[in-house]
This record gives sequence, structure tokens and C-alpha cells, in this order.
Amino acid sequence: MKPYLLLALLLFTWTCAHAQNDIKRGTTNIALIKNPYGQIIDSISIKSSLDEGPAGFPFPDDTLYLDLDIFLPIDELTIETFAGGHAFGPQNCWVDPPYADIHLSISAGRNMIDSVSQSPVNRYFRSLLPALTQVQGPKALKAVSRHLISEVSSSLMAYPFVDIFMAQPNFDRKDIEYLRSVFPFNVAWLQGHPYMTRQFDRVKLMLEVVPKRLSKEVYVRPDGSSELFVLPRKGFSLLNFYSSDDPSSEQDHQTLQMPAVRDSILRDIPVISISNDRSKTRWSRYTKGKKFDWLHYWRPPGDNPLADHYDFFPGSTYVLLHRGKVVEGIYPNLTLALKAVQYQQKD
Repeated sequence: MKPYLLLALLLFTWTCAHAQNDIKRGTTNIALIKNPYGQIIDSISIKSSLDEGPAGFPFPDDTLYLDLDIFLPIDELTIETFAGGHAFGPQNCWVDPPYADIHLSISAGRNMIDSVSQSPVNRYFRSLLPALTQVQGPKALKAVSRHLISEVSSSLMAYPFVDIFMAQPNFDRKDIEYLRSVFPFNVAWLQGHPYMTRQFDRVKLMLEVVPKRLSKEVYVRPDGSSELFVLPRKGFSLLNFYSSDDPSSEQDHQTLQMPAVRDSILRDIPVISISNDRSKTRWSRYTKGKKFDWLHYWRPPGDNPLADHYDFFPGSTYVLLHRGKVVEGIYPNLTLALKAVQYQQKD
């Protein structure tokens, strides 16, 4: 049976059987095999998608056999090899029960997974990737990643393509409707997976209307005074959630001061920066002596309604709002947010 047909049958069977259940785990037996150019490997670490951290093993012989606890029906493994304490970097591959032979080597000082036999899923995943490398530009990348999501939407294999799809600056609320139609948001066993949780949470934020309780609050200004802040109700606005000890925050704020940004891309679009610093003193040191052309506010974590709700990414988060209540996009950096604004202006 062809690999893609076997994968489709596997996913269909598993989805029908477990659509209403919690995350399912199972065991697969893997053989880690050193190819001729991998003979220097003396130890290895391996992590499934459900493990909090990697487990390390000595690897003195040509083959190492392990029984792994994995996410069912298919899972992604992260494998890193070592020699004399030197790490060759991580690589990923896909496996399913009951067996997988993973062939390893070292090339140009890097860990390589040459092939995965006894399991068709990694070969199938690799066959999808050239479609992404053959196109350029957000429009084409979004179209291709959208197609690939449709191909694997009932498995964990969808998550990297959803990441690419959602990372495009032209990703907007219309694309959320597509994800809702094609992606198995009602499949509990997949939705509860940690790789998928963040994607689901981001989608939920984009689907909701900004709660009224968040649209009007008292915040602290850089001069120490308090001010009632109300989200702009006309046109677009850009919220910037940041931490003053993140170097990228100061770089972003310098970029926002540039005339090419303020007077062109963000013309008529108010920017509101809201710090989620735990220390007001630290934030005051950051803002002292700086002249910002847009609003800056502070409230501590846990008492910062907008930031506590929308500060989504580990670093800075940018949220593009329409009429103060519709979330058009949530972005992990200023570059992507500015490109998204430009796409909105074209529309």
C-alpha cells in the first residue's frame, strides 16, 4: 500500500475511534542505527512531543533499541546526538507504532536523520515539504500551507503547517473561518496536545470581540500620573505589549519613532504600548528621558486587563484592532505587524 494511502487509513480509523477522547498515548519500538558517517556518536537524547524534556542514553554500539511512549496515532520525535560531550544539534522525524528504524549520521558537524524505515509517516511528511520551498511571498506561502493543512488536518502533522499559515502577514479573520472549516477543532484528543493548544488559543482570541471590561481602564503614564484609557473606536489601532528588560522592545520603539513608519505605514493608526513589567521602578527607568510619539502605559501583571488577556507571545506581542473591538491579528514581532498593517491598507 502506498505510504499516503496507509497514512490516510490510519488517521481515518484513529479519528473515528477517538474523536471524543482525551490525549492518547501508546508505545512504539524504535531502532536508532548509526550509518557509516555516524560512527563517532557516543550518546543520544530523544524527546517525544508529549515529553517535558529529552531523555539521554549512552550509544556505544551501532544500534540502540528503545521503547518510546508517544502520542497516537503519529508523533514527532526530537533527536540530538553527541560525541565526547559535543552536541551536533537536534533533528526531528515522525513515527508511528509499532516500529521505526531511524538511521543517523553526522554531516558538516551537524546531526542528520538520513531516513526512517518501518514507518511510512516520516517519508510522507518529507514529501510535502518541497511544495513550500518552491514558492515565495506571503500570498503563495499562505496558499500552499493552506493546502498542506487540508492534507493532514486530522493529525499532529498539521501543526507546522498551521504555524506557517498563521505566520503570514496577510493572515486575517477570513483565514480563521477556513481553519474552522478544515481543521478538527472538535477533536478533543488533538486539541489537548501541547503543540496545538497555543494555536487554538490564538484562534479563539481572534474570533472573540474585545470584552467591554477591557476597553476602558485606568493605567499609569510615564510621568507617574494615572489616566483613564479608552480603546480607540474608529479605524485601526495597534496594541504593543512589551517588557522593558527585553532588548527587542527598545529596538521596536526606536523603529516606531522612524518617520517612514510613523508618517507612512502607521499614519492614522494609533499605537498604544502597554508594559507588563512586574516592577514599576524598572519601567520608570526605561521610559525616563525618552520622548515617545504614542501612548505608553503600565500596570502590573495580574492587574493589567489588556495585557493579561492579549499578551500572547513570550516576548513582545502586537495586536491589530478594528474599531477597538475586532481582533484582526496577533503578531510576535513588529516587522510582521507592520507588514500586516500594509496588507490591511491594500484591502
